[in-house]
Amino acid sequence: MKRIIVWFLLLTALCSLAATGSMAWAAEGTEQESSAAQEVEVSPVEEYEIGKGDVLDISVWREPMLSGETVVRNDGMITVALLGDVKAVGRTPMELRNEIQTRLKEFIGEPAVTVTVRTPASQKFYVVGEVRTPGEYDL
Repeated sequence: MKRIIVWFLLLTALCSLAATGSMAWAAEGTEQESSAAQEVEVSPVEEYEIGKGDVLDISVWREPMLSGETVVRNDGMITVALLGDVKAVGRTPMELRNEIQTRLKEFIGEPAVTVTVRTPASQKFYVVGEVRTPGEYDL
């Protein structure tokens, strides 16, 4: 009986060592695959396009008077202090940031601008047909 227990423990120890060795080998293979995956160029995800009714947070570093939330009007424009109206509809937040930053250079040395979409109110979907509550809903 003791021999069976000793053989069982020895067999269990060998199996665990083999599993550990195969795990290390698999980890090495994964590292090689991940470095190869890093070299492959991935196409960028489509960026969000600003639409009418979206709430944007425009932040200018160290300029609290120029920072704040604004709503994209029905004409597709937003109003920015010192700049007046700026077209926002159809642009990505990065494109809008770049324009605001470029136009603010006239007033501020090196402005650091951030544009964040707080509420994407322009994205809607519609429920129609024989349902309890048909209508227009924000995405």
